[in-house]
Amino acid sequence: VGWGRGMTAWTLDYVELAGDPAEEDVWVALTDLLNRPIEREDGVQLRASATAIDAGGHRTEAVKNYVRQRKITRVMCIFGAVPNNAPILSKGKLADVTWKERTDKRGIIIHHVGTVAAKHYLYSRLAADAERQAEARLVRFSDELPQEFFPGLVSEVYNPVKNRFEKRVTRNEPLDTWVYAYAAAHHPEVRLHRFTKSDWDALEAKLAATAASAGADSRGTHAGAESSHGDAQGKGTMDSRGTRAQRSPDGGARPRSAGFGRDGWGL
Repeated sequence: VGWGRGMTAWTLDYVELAGDPAEEDVWVALTDLLNRPIEREDGVQLRASATAIDAGGHRTEAVKNYVRQRKITRVMCIFGAVPNNAPILSKGKLADVTWKERTDKRGIIIHHVGTVAAKHYLYSRLAADAERQAEARLVRFSDELPQEFFPGLVSEVYNPVKNRFEKRVTRNEPLDTWVYAYAAAHHPEVRLHRFTKSDWDALEAKLAATAASAGADSRGTHAGAESSHGDAQGKGTMDSRGTRAQRSPDGGARPRSAGFGRDGWGL
């Protein structure tokens, strides 16, 4: 999920990695996926600023082991908070201890996510967006997301009697992962939800300078390379994460994040 001014959110991609988290292959694939940049329409390479991985369930130790290795930027080990009034992201707590039973300052830090608050936040924004024009909406989506993503995103309803969200369909992973992405935006070294206008202005200027530099470096070579690659493949070009991009009617490759290119994502 990408974030911009006013915490406008763009769901850029939704990927399922097949396999058992107890096996190394899954983590290798995840590392490769999250370390690949996403290219904006203006050529800027955007990288994930933070990642949250749910350690609940029966593969908790596998998640902890991966987070300890710090193979991706600002990776967090998270659990769903028990209190229904918990904040979006709790203060981190060291979980590892040394052989002397002292807290290991280089060990893993556990965060708890206030899932009820995060889901209220998402659903209230979706409801408000229903009255807005597409370009003014605060929650936006790539047109290349799988169809099953959208039922999964609204797969739960709030039960005011029990003060919790309850599933109405079985597969709610799209909702869970959106909540985790929102929690990641609250990472103590990122804190996008606290960005001021000056912060966004500074980030936008930095990205604009990067785009100008990238354009100068690739001028005269990039277009020729694209043309040659497209002709050789015959079935479309590869997008920035190595997956197949669809072709537009004019024969060009349509980027995965079509229409999302110039709004200054922060994550």
